[in-house]
Amino acid sequence: EDRIQDLPRRPQRTILTAMSFFSSFFGRQNYNLKASSEVYNLDKDDRVLCRWSITSGASLEKTRLRMVSTTDGNKVIQEVQLKKQKKNNGAVEFQRGFLEAGKTYKFLLLSKWATLASSKVFKATSFSHDRTFTIIPPKKFYIESKELRIHWASSATVSLQGSIIALRREGSNEFILVATVAPGKASGSVVFPNKVLRAGTTYKLEWHTAEDGLAIKRISESPSFEVVSRKVENNRMIVALKKKIQELEGDIQKKNSEVWEWKKENQGKLVTLETLKRQNMAKIATLEKLFHESQRKLLTGERKVKTMRSEIDSLKSNLHETKRELQKRVASVTDLQGVIEIQQKTHRSEVKSLKEEIGRLKNQEPRRKRGREDEDPEILPGTSVKASWKHSEKSYHATVYAINADGTFHLIYGDNDEWPNCPRHAIKEITARPKKAKTEKTGALKVGTPVKAQKNSGTEWIHAEVFSVNDCGTYHVIYADSTEWEKCPRSKIKITP
Repeated sequence: EDRIQDLPRRPQRTILTAMSFFSSFFGRQNYNLKASSEVYNLDKDDRVLCRWSITSGASLEKTRLRMVSTTDGNKVIQEVQLKKQKKNNGAVEFQRGFLEAGKTYKFLLLSKWATLASSKVFKATSFSHDRTFTIIPPKKFYIESKELRIHWASSATVSLQGSIIALRREGSNEFILVATVAPGKASGSVVFPNKVLRAGTTYKLEWHTAEDGLAIKRISESPSFEVVSRKVENNRMIVALKKKIQELEGDIQKKNSEVWEWKKENQGKLVTLETLKRQNMAKIATLEKLFHESQRKLLTGERKVKTMRSEIDSLKSNLHETKRELQKRVASVTDLQGVIEIQQKTHRSEVKSLKEEIGRLKNQEPRRKRGREDEDPEILPGTSVKASWKHSEKSYHATVYAINADGTFHLIYGDNDEWPNCPRHAIKEITARPKKAKTEKTGALKVGTPVKAQKNSGTEWIHAEVFSVNDCGTYHVIYADSTEWEKCPRSKIKITP
């Protein structure tokens, strides 16, 4: 603001007009860039297309379309200068050879001043880069078996035509056995005949491919496994077990000799111990007598304790009875409070529903007056029709609840779903018209009439009261258990005698 005040009037006007032209030039035009697909397969896609479009037909002079690598910090990969043209859309082709598998890219539309638009990020993929190939070899393979079965799995969604699993001896580059992989599957197994394998050697499995005529290259390899003879292993196990048995027998003999020596050394001690046992037998007998006398005393004390406990239990039972009586009195008081609260809630809900019904009736009266001129003379409130549900082709049974001022109809379907603004063309067929004679005969169903009515999904007749009469011939009913049904049909209501 300080700079503008210092300048003379004419330059000030020219600066302001230039700023307004600059803002209007970029404000009115909308540039959109779109890649032909979000993922490019480098093994099959030959070109990368970028489609552009603008809202105005202005010239694209001095605008550049740039492809940038987002994984490398918006590094510029390719750039194209757009020609002068008054078309609102077009496409630009980029070379595929600059893309690298696993990296993400996007397009930018640039002018002299700034970037006009950018596309979504897309990813470049390759057959061998973004897919996993696993080979599961056996832990050990016995030379006596007839064949070697290898399980494989891959996450490749493309055809595996030309893929092979090769078996070679570890340390050499020569393939011993080769088997082709079944194309069009994500997992399976390969069988090698057991004719070339030798016991005591280790082997390795490798996955190779030659997709789209490319040179054969290795994709993945499995851990090595050993070929073993079952007879040789069994003989080794038998020899090892015999050695262990011999060692155990030697240990047993040593321990037996140690036991005999210990008995010879400690024979005098054993005699002295036997004499001590005989001497202590008399003491043990006296102690047993004392023990029996103490048991008798304990029994008498336990009897006294039982009598005392019975007296304490009787006192506790008396206390529990008095507590229960007090709790019952307290519960009766709380029940009365709960009943009072429930009655207050029901009264409040009834007052609310009455207010809402009064407001609805007030709102419906002017609608009816306005809509008399536009009403269809064939369709009236209470008419049974067949209509589609929100522009679907199938028709369902419904009842006309009301006619709106704009010529649409408020329909209630058989499953209690509602369409408040159903157009006339959605009503396919009129199945039944409202019968005036019946409504005159059933004039006894007025507001406040005590009746018996069934619930929406029940067959039992329950005492209820008519709260209001709807325009479609249904009734707003409040049951004795304070539940409500706002659109109860006449067939589910009977007058109590």
